[in-house]
Amino acid sequence: MPHRRELPTATAAEGGLRDPGLAGTARAARALLDDAARLGVTVTALGAGFPEYVDADVTLTSREVLARDVQPAAVLAAEATPGLPVAVGSDVRCGALGAARHGVGGGVPDFFYVSLGTRRVWHVRRPGA
Repeated sequence: MPHRRELPTATAAEGGLRDPGLAGTARAARALLDDAARLGVTVTALGAGFPEYVDADVTLTSREVLARDVQPAAVLAAEATPGLPVAVGSDVRCGALGAARHGVGGGVPDFFYVSLGTRRVWHVRRPGA
């Protein structure tokens, strides 16, 4: 991982849900885009994984963790350079795909990805494996 930044996540006063209005999501996207510019890295797309259910249209369909009144893709698009592709997915699925493409799953035909925080398991199989 060439660069990492951690930011605290706010909790809503009512209900204990996190990241009210996705303000923290916007702040994190802006901070990472600023870091990339400072480091001379060209950003070709912006994506994020969220701890909610995400449908095939990349719409968050649950409200179990986040205190939101807007979809994350809209928040990310508002922070990004116009025309920059934006992708949204579930945090567990994004983690599994990242590990398959760039992590411990690289170079192996089949592996299990376990996310203990959400108690979900994804089995990733490469096409043709």
